[in-house]
Amino acid sequence: MANYYGAGRSNYFRVKNPIFFVDMCNRVDIEYEQKNDKFVIFGDEDHGDIPSSYYDDEENEYEFDIVDFLAYQLHEDDVFIFMHSGAEGKSYIGGTAFWVNANGETGNIDLSNIYDMAEQANPSKTITKAQY
Repeated sequence: MANYYGAGRSNYFRVKNPIFFVDMCNRVDIEYEQKNDKFVIFGDEDHGDIPSSYYDDEENEYEFDIVDFLAYQLHEDDVFIFMHSGAEGKSYIGGTAFWVNANGETGNIDLSNIYDMAEQANPSKTITKAQY
């Protein structure tokens, strides 16, 4: 079985408190870049994901939810978007994207939704999955 490799990144967005944002990104080990007053974040090196937990100096583990964090930190006029895709060799390819605004409203899409869309548009046709 092949290993899964993915990549992820966000759009450019502004935050209310850049110092707190940078501190939290460093604590959670989120790779980011800053251009003037805007930030972009990247998924981890192996899978392209955003970490969902972090450890303090005493090795206590804490949960981390990027959506909650951004709803609190995001500039009120900006919308954060994160896209992720990856593959396990040629077995399958996947991809997701989500958005969040400063009010905590969210939305998402997954590449696998294409199967339902194709079935609805072609109810009497044969549709197979793009994987093995």
